[in-house]
Amino acid sequence: MKKVSKYIAAKWYAGPLLNNCRCNSTMKPTKSHSSGRRVSRLINTPEPEARKKPSTRQLLIDVSERLMGQHGIDSISLREIAALAGLGSNNIVQYHFKNKDGLISAILADRVEKMAAFREALVLELQDDKSDDVRKLLKIMWLPRMSLRGKDGSYTFCRFLLQIMLQPGLADYHLVQYYEDVHGDDDDRTPNVTYIHQTTRAVKEHFKHLPAEIVLHRLAALNLTQLSTLVAYENAQIAQLNGLQADYDMEFMLDFAIGALSAPSSS
Repeated sequence: MKKVSKYIAAKWYAGPLLNNCRCNSTMKPTKSHSSGRRVSRLINTPEPEARKKPSTRQLLIDVSERLMGQHGIDSISLREIAALAGLGSNNIVQYHFKNKDGLISAILADRVEKMAAFREALVLELQDDKSDDVRKLLKIMWLPRMSLRGKDGSYTFCRFLLQIMLQPGLADYHLVQYYEDVHGDDDDRTPNVTYIHQTTRAVKEHFKHLPAEIVLHRLAALNLTQLSTLVAYENAQIAQLNGLQADYDMEFMLDFAIGALSAPSSS
């Protein structure tokens, strides 16, 4: 396989992987014939009526994700984050995370851990079906990040992730450093990274008539496209545009992605 540039690898793995190696999950997949029900339960679990008050660290993670996703990474200062979180000390963010880079890494690690159970359920469902269905493979990559939503139902994490991926230098700093972890041996990876590796390998195998580098380039573009269309849809919802359908059309995005992956290569 032709070696893929670290920049392209980062743009592709950014969505499903983020900086997985900071996640402390020790989960190992266990084969189960109830995985379909598990996925449904994870999607439809209601929020508890009385939620435990979050720790200061968790509060800062949640507020920072929302503010950076809405306004941009550089448009929000650490002092503004502390103030909008309702905390008195101007140095509280530095106390917990040292600087903005530390805060971003903490947000990504927290969200990766929260996606772990959902991603495992999708992987097990695919294993039960003994299928290499590309639609299901793409859902393994995209649905877990869409499941992380704010209290108002907005796609706060997807907005934040899109800002990270479009910010010059940030994707390289936070994602490329994990490139070798993605391409190492399965035994050396965390479970989340193993799932992403296996899923990516299955997509490349499905389109093996194309060079592997072309497939990864297309996945990188589709990863950004899916995030961008999701955020654009939510913006249209906020603006209350007429004729907007009730839910984000994931099936349309999957059709588009499969068509793009299937196209012949001109090179």
